[in-house]
Amino acid sequence: MSKSKNGMSPRLQSEIDKAVDKMRREQFDAAQAHFEKAAKMAPGNLDVQYLWGMLEYSQKHFDLARTRFEAAVSIAPAHERTLVALGELELRTGQPQQAAETLEKAYVLNGADWRIHFLLAYAYAAQKEYGKAESNAARAAEWGKEHGAPARLLLGRIFAAEGKQDQVCGTDAGQASRVPTRDHRKQNAPDLFPGR
Repeated sequence: MSKSKNGMSPRLQSEIDKAVDKMRREQFDAAQAHFEKAAKMAPGNLDVQYLWGMLEYSQKHFDLARTRFEAAVSIAPAHERTLVALGELELRTGQPQQAAETLEKAYVLNGADWRIHFLLAYAYAAQKEYGKAESNAARAAEWGKEHGAPARLLLGRIFAAEGKQDQVCGTDAGQASRVPTRDHRKQNAPDLFPGR
């Protein structure tokens, strides 16, 4: 059997490609069928387990997604994308301590990824470890560039939880609190959208 340059047989690569295409089209049952075929061909394939986990995660099948992500991590403990996905899943399912542990492993692999810092900030904030949450949120806000707004909002919430009201104003959370209310706008400007 010939192998492609990534070590997969052409049939396996074809099944994975078909599954990913079906995922993109939100044809989840068809994607599931292709992942099942791919898993029969290569049950220990990292890509099959990770992508199948992403399929389950996108459908909010969190227990099934966890099973797939854990299988991928058992195949390749240093697979950053799987660690990030598993950490995010743990956050979503109310397990911030486990999420922080998983995301710290991803951080060791790629400390420059703004998204890892963002998720770590959430995990630490949920545990009321505000010092760690603050530093991670600040890095995510800085390194996230155009994706930094949610991190700045989280940073503002962390400052508020810490009682640092003077620092809240410099974040998106502080800016949101300064948006004029409807009553204020009515007093100071003509109503351009009557009836709203």
